[in-house]
Amino acid sequence: MKSNMSLVLFVVCLFGLIIFGTCETNDKPPSSVQRLHRRLYDYNFGNFLTEEQLDNKEFLDSTYKKFVSTAQSAKQLLLENKIDEGRDYLIKSIRDYTVDIPGIHTQQVVQKFYGGNPDNAINLIRYVVEMFIADVMDYES
Repeated sequence: MKSNMSLVLFVVCLFGLIIFGTCETNDKPPSSVQRLHRRLYDYNFGNFLTEEQLDNKEFLDSTYKKFVSTAQSAKQLLLENKIDEGRDYLIKSIRDYTVDIPGIHTQQVVQKFYGGNPDNAINLIRYVVEMFIADVMDYES
């Protein structure tokens, strides 16, 4: 049960309909992390969340912090020139908390937004991660 809660927390943060600034922190995430978040939202990954999760501000704040930490870890790998490791880490993290997670109405979301084919969602994840890599390497290295 505890690991399921951690999983849900990550999902909410990673793909929630969070408007930047709802998290009460003085540190603004790097622009590459902000763009990663926006792109995932733009590609409908926020729809993996339930309304109850989206309505809980404390839950969203906590999860947003976890998202930033995960993205920062991937970014650090990229900056250490561990491109494949950073890419694989981020793709796996996103997949683990969206397409590959049972129980958070995954099948309905895949059907509605990705033509019923999880591979379509996975390809979008790869695309978004490649854009994140380009952002980090071009602007933050």
